[in-house]
Amino acid sequence: MTAGVIRYDAPLKALVAVRGHPFERDAFGDVFEAMEGVSATFVDQPAAAQLMTPEGLAPFDVLCLYDMPGLDFLPADGLRLVDPPSALKTGLPAVLEAGKGVVALHHALAGWPTWDAFSDWLGGRFLYQPAALRGRRCSDSGYRHDVAHQVTVEPGLADVFRPIFKGVPSAFDLTDELYLGEVFEHDVTPLMRSNFSFTEEHFYSASEAVAGRM
Repeated sequence: MTAGVIRYDAPLKALVAVRGHPFERDAFGDVFEAMEGVSATFVDQPAAAQLMTPEGLAPFDVLCLYDMPGLDFLPADGLRLVDPPSALKTGLPAVLEAGKGVVALHHALAGWPTWDAFSDWLGGRFLYQPAALRGRRCSDSGYRHDVAHQVTVEPGLADVFRPIFKGVPSAFDLTDELYLGEVFEHDVTPLMRSNFSFTEEHFYSASEAVAGRM
């Protein structure tokens, strides 16, 4: 597919929400361009939030979140949390109740930190500062770049989720940025696991990073 071409007749049309965290736009766009039969429309926050209603997403088959809204990183004050607009707090639940597919990627896990329902839907949260989560006081989350690790498919799930794992080996090596955050594993079905040791001594503090320290 030629970069930048809109495929109105694509079998799967995705609205991709971006902004809030640095990323390489061209490289990320290439990921979608390489997918046969997929047409992706990128919309920056906060405009993307205005489309997260059943009406706004009607032309699309899936909503993809690669954004990190609800946080302002300020040079003087460090971090300011922003509440989601009221239209989003009614629109997004209606989208989910209507059965529209949503794919949340990477730093979307840190989005809308003042909206508890958002983390419930995602199955976890990345915390830039210590906070109460589900009645429990949690420390800030951690990150680490360029981690070489092995990912394995959970036993027995390749057959249950056959379309997801088509062409995916049972184990593969990957180098990526990893997060140490809160995961509500009792509420979700983990499909794959990493062999990396997810303990605090192996990660940098997100709170310290905001303050300009590693």
